[in-house]
Amino acid sequence: MSLSPAVAVNPSGPWNFETAVWPHVNSLVQSSLRFTQDCALSREVVRKTILRTRREFAQLRRGTDCRLWLFKIMLQNWFEIRSHVAPIITSTTVSDASGSTGSKGIPELVRGMPDVERIVLLLFAADGFCCQQIAEITGWSLDMVVSRLARARHSLKLQIGVGTNFLTQAGYGLS
Repeated sequence: MSLSPAVAVNPSGPWNFETAVWPHVNSLVQSSLRFTQDCALSREVVRKTILRTRREFAQLRRGTDCRLWLFKIMLQNWFEIRSHVAPIITSTTVSDASGSTGSKGIPELVRGMPDVERIVLLLFAADGFCCQQIAEITGWSLDMVVSRLARARHSLKLQIGVGTNFLTQAGYGLS
């Protein structure tokens, strides 16, 4: 799980769709898969996001955080598409390497969270956005973002056992 850092654009270099947007597409695809939990739905969200950013790119000013802008559009598209799609049902157990059924792993616990908490946790832990950036992306208040992040972290800690360092070891950066 690697973070996709904001790509610095050379102020004197070309400012076009390809140089500003394409470096972030991989991160966008990965995040879309985490949010939607469905390949086909993720492709549709990314497709709509790229089309919309292509149309609106001329309005984007040089120096704008393009990654933040892309994620904001992706979430808007996902909310729009999601309102027309039935909720996705996730399984309650997973198989371990031996094939036996056991308790859920971290990814399954995250998938089972309410959408708002899952979105905030994934944007923070998997995509590396700070709370202020998440508030800007989602259009929610900073207080709501901080509150939902705390709830999500608390929920995960309770489900896997308080006092463990498992979240950090699993790559979620939450100890």
